[in-house]
Amino acid sequence: MSGLSNEYAAPVIEYVERIVALGSAARLPRLVGSDFVSDLPSIRGRHGVTCVALRTGDLHEDEILTILRYRLAQYLLVGFVDPGFVYQDQLQHEPRSGVHTGDVHILALDALDGEILCYVSIMAIARPDGVATLRDHDRPLFPVEQAHGWGIYNRLRQLPDIPVGRLREVGRFVKNHRAGAAKELAVRAPIEVALMAYHLLRGPLRAEVDAFIGDLEEVVAKQNLDFFHTPSVVLHGTVVHVDKRHYKYPMYRHHNHYPFAVLISDLSGSAARSAAIEAALEQPGRAGIAALLALRDSNSGILHLSLQRWYCPLILRLFPPDDRRSHSTDSCKCVGGRVATVVGNADAGWHA
Repeated sequence: MSGLSNEYAAPVIEYVERIVALGSAARLPRLVGSDFVSDLPSIRGRHGVTCVALRTGDLHEDEILTILRYRLAQYLLVGFVDPGFVYQDQLQHEPRSGVHTGDVHILALDALDGEILCYVSIMAIARPDGVATLRDHDRPLFPVEQAHGWGIYNRLRQLPDIPVGRLREVGRFVKNHRAGAAKELAVRAPIEVALMAYHLLRGPLRAEVDAFIGDLEEVVAKQNLDFFHTPSVVLHGTVVHVDKRHYKYPMYRHHNHYPFAVLISDLSGSAARSAAIEAALEQPGRAGIAALLALRDSNSGILHLSLQRWYCPLILRLFPPDDRRSHSTDSCKCVGGRVATVVGNADAGWHA
């Protein structure tokens, strides 16, 4: 792990390296077996990659913990998690409490042995109220709201009025940085996962979901959205407040993350692009990789429907009255790039 030896003591390094090794070698052989079934679609062995979508209830408890070990390992490798905290609390996986019954898990696996190559989750809010919306205070918060604060989406059109039970947070998009599989599979896996998410949200999950939210790095995940020509709204100017004792504090302290939102109805404009990506994945070997790279190099034609429909003259960051002082100058350093002065800041921080 780059730079870790210069900052942490040997016991920390040894423990964290063991956690990373175990998580990166994670395998789910049952999911690539011929007898595995789910009510959600799967792609079996497409040029070495099997991509499956499962609800939490489809997974055995040991498989959930395997996924959580994988997630922690990859977050350690990219610097999103504090190794010292992991060692101090002897963490072996992400908290089990972060997985809910309504979540959907998408995994790209080595078709031969079930090695996890890439993962993303479509997270439901815990205990959703049938009528509560983003405007309501008395409800569980999505993870993006826990980091950026309640009210970050309330100035958008449409989104704040959608029941939270019909919203999902898309996140934990992590590829295996130490995969033992061939490089070709490592290239294909993230695109298979993203394509599966696109098909799920437009297909089997469409009756359940009207929009998805989350936070992202513009130099990473935003480029993935753009690759699929996904119309998205990204909000700048939020103040992140994550406790220094939280194991994912480095994710916000050292990386710029911005809240984003996408309407499912806007995805219809990306159908031609997803078909082209599907066709590229169908090609074997180097031809498939070359086709994917050609699509990346011709990444134009992104629609801006969300921006047009959700135009907002003001981004307002809302804090509970008793919580203003907790957002210290130090926490303001965690802002994704810049802290906006919201008064009179028309058209602040909109990107699509």
